[in-house]
Order: sequence, then C-alpha cells, then structure tokens
Amino acid sequence: MSLYIPNSIDMGHMSNIRLLATSKKDMRIDRRFAIVIGINDYEIKPLDFCVNDADSVADILEQKCYFKKDDIYKITSDKDNPIKDISGHLESALIEIEKHLIPNEDSIFFFFAGHGEYHFEKSGLQFHDSLTEIGHIFEKINSLKPKYQCYVIDACESGGKVLTRGANKESDLISNYIDKSTGILFMYAATEKETAKEYEKIKHGLFTHYFLDAINKTEIYDEEGILTPNRIQDYIAKETSKESKFKQTPVIENRTIGYYPFAFKSAEKKEEKENTRVSKSDKIEKSNNTIQKEYFPEVPSEIRKEIFDQLKPELDTLITNHLEEFDYGKYELSSGNDFGVFQSDVEDKLTEEIVKKSVSEKVVSLNNAFSSERELIKPNPILGGMGMITALLNQNKPEYRYYNHINWNENVVLGKSINLNSSDINVVSSGVSVIIYQALYGLGVAFSSFYLDYNGYSNNTLKGPFIEIKAYKVHQNTVSNIIEDIKSQLLNFDSMTIKWNENRKSAIEDFERKAK
Repeated sequence: MSLYIPNSIDMGHMSNIRLLATSKKDMRIDRRFAIVIGINDYEIKPLDFCVNDADSVADILEQKCYFKKDDIYKITSDKDNPIKDISGHLESALIEIEKHLIPNEDSIFFFFAGHGEYHFEKSGLQFHDSLTEIGHIFEKINSLKPKYQCYVIDACESGGKVLTRGANKESDLISNYIDKSTGILFMYAATEKETAKEYEKIKHGLFTHYFLDAINKTEIYDEEGILTPNRIQDYIAKETSKESKFKQTPVIENRTIGYYPFAFKSAEKKEEKENTRVSKSDKIEKSNNTIQKEYFPEVPSEIRKEIFDQLKPELDTLITNHLEEFDYGKYELSSGNDFGVFQSDVEDKLTEEIVKKSVSEKVVSLNNAFSSERELIKPNPILGGMGMITALLNQNKPEYRYYNHINWNENVVLGKSINLNSSDINVVSSGVSVIIYQALYGLGVAFSSFYLDYNGYSNNTLKGPFIEIKAYKVHQNTVSNIIEDIKSQLLNFDSMTIKWNENRKSAIEDFERKAK
C-alpha cells in the first residue's frame, strides 16, 4: 500500500498560511483534490488490477485534468504493500484536504477500485477493516463543501439505492446541496445485482478502462479541446455495456450545472502552467484603476474585478441618460438590474435562450454566471403495462428536463433591462436587456430584445427573443468598446420598436380595408 500525503506543515505557522490562502482566494478557481483508492489483497476473492486502476487514474488526473500531484491522495493495498486500515487513511486524506480546500470554490474527485456489496438496500465499498456505505463517504466529502464532486466507483453491486436513487425530497442530500454547487457526478460500474469485471488482457477493470479511454480519446473532446463530464459518462456507459454484452450496466447519476471542464486535450505540464500563472500575476500593471495591457487568454481575478468595477457606473450612467433622452411617453416604463421587470414567461424564455446561446456561440460563462440543471423525467407508470418489449426498447432512452439559470450576482454578472408596456392596441409592448458576464477567456455580453404581439385580447404573444452574444478580450479599451456597443444596441432597439409599431398599425389598417 502507498498513501501519498503532501509535505507536512509546521502547525505553528498554520494560521499565517490560512490567512495567505484567504487573501488570495479570488485568484484560485477550481483547485482540484482527489482521493484514489485501489485494493487487490482481499482475503476472500483477491483482485488483480485494482492497484493498477488507481495508479493509472492518479496519473491521468495529473496529465490531462489539471490536478497537482500534491493534491492527489492515493491509497493502495496489495500483497507486496498491504495495509488494513483503509478507513483511517481515508480519514487522514480528508483531514489534509480540509486544511487547503476553499469551500464552494475547490473541487473533489473520488475513485475506488475493489469489492463492493449491496446489503440491506445500501451500496457499500469493502475496505479491509469495514464495509462503508457510499452514502457515508459522500456525507464526509460533502461536508467540506466542494464546488464540484465527481465519484468514479469500479466495484460490484455499487449502483444500488444510493443517494438520489429512491431518495425522497427531504432526505435527498444532493437536492439540498445542488443549489450551492456546480454539481455532482456519480459513475458506478454496475447495478446492485451485477458484478464489475476486470480483464487480464487490459490489466484493468472494464469500467476503469473505459473511464481512462474516454479521457485519452481526443475525438470526443469538444471544439475547444475540453472534455465535459457528460461526454465521459455517455462514452463509458455505452462502451462498458456493449463490451460486457450488457452483463455489466453502469449506473450514472449526473447533476452537473453549467459547462464544467473535466479534462483538456492540450493540458500542459503542471510546472509549466504554474510558472505561466505566476509570471502573469507578477506583470499586472495598474494606473489610476485603468487596465494598461491585454490579458488573454488568462485573465487574473483581480483584473476581472477591476474591469467590472469600471463597467458598473458606466453602464448605470448609459441607461439613465438613454431613458432621459428618448421619448417613451406612450409606454408604462420600468427598468431593473435583472429580468424581474418582465412578465414571468418572458423572463423564463430569455433565461433559457441566453444560456443556450452562450454555449452554442462558445462564449462560455465562468463561476456559474449561466448554468443548466438536467433532471431525469420519471417514466409514466401507466406505460409500465405496455409490456416487456416496449420497456426493452426504451431502457436506453432516458428523457431529461433542463432548467437554465442566470446568477444575478454583481461579481459575475452586470445586468440592465428596460420594459415598455403598452395598454394601447396600436402600440407594441417590447423590452430590451443587456448582460455583461465573466467568460472563459475574457468577457461576454448578451444583448436581447423582444416584442409582444396582439393575440386578439391583449399584447401577450412573445415574438423573439432576438439575442446576440459578443466576446471581448480584456485590455485598456474593453470598457469603452462594450459601452459603445451597448449604446448602439439601444439605438437599434428604439428603431426596431418604431418598426414594430409601424407593422402593427399597417396590420390594423390592412384588416380594416378588407373588413365589411
């Protein structure tokens, strides 16, 4: 067995280290910790390749997924290096991680290869010294409040009634946690009635083999060279089931929000990446709160904050001046910093389309500015009586409902909305909004507008929304570029409102000419 623990820290200096970590909190986004366990030397039914599974997973996390070696806690046991106190080593790893992890910012990955057991309707992992329920492991890791959690468990009978499966709303830990996290992904190698196989020819468990293969398979990465948890789960579920001739069926529980990059096609060596970050931080130049250089593709968090601090008053002034300069006398006018000024169906549609378009346009948000949640739609029990053939045809076709969100926090989003409400049938109700958000390599701006068509009774039929997403690098002209573009969009909206009103008037006159 080997347990990797980072270099010990002098407890007398711990308070100073804590203060340093806190002062640099904004500079650390998604530091990744891992606990990787592999056990071969069981007294009953020893295994052959679990330690190899653990070693390979630890290596690929460092090579492809931006985990630092010092943040990977590997616990392995075989006949040459046996250890019986697996639980104790797990506790030690959690204690060490807690010393360094920043809650709600850093993430945790948990991997286990070994025996599992489904007992008393609970799935557990067989350590040498105990059978530990997966739910208990989740509770311990979850108590550290990581931003994102990923569990990959290559064990027999592991995908039983654990956590989200069969949990009611009151006791569902994930449902209670998900509101404050980027998400959670569980990938279990087999159902509660199945065995997780390992194979001599590949020197791995089948499930772990395809987990590693997914990360190494560059063709399933997206256009930005990023591999997301959704792509990993789809690949290993399909390939494991197919290779085992459906005798081993992975169980996946995914509550990932937003666009979470798990692995990177062009991952640099850790030392090179860290040196790059340090050198860029050292070269930050400020003069009278003005950005003096271009920051691309990496934008330090303090520069992001500074440019938002500059944009906020500029945006407030622009909207105030615009509302004073233009005649909206025919309308009941309202404005705000979010979509609350619009009717609820318009608010929902704007949110949905902006989140989707930011991803399709590859101007991807950071820090949960925009996010999506996927919910499995439970099958209709009435359809259960349609027979075994129907059930077999649909067993691999899960249906999902998606919920999109905008985080109206001024640290990640600056928003302004104007709603023009008309009670006059001759005048079209309409609205415009602008959202400035922190994006992957700089800033993104989402412009949106819409109008409400007449449905025979009131202006209530949504036309649009018409959305444009623009990307901006961070440099000394970024603020002025964004403000000028917003000014142009507002002028365009006023022109479109005039056109929509002309079309309404024309439609009314046309009907009048034709009517008897």
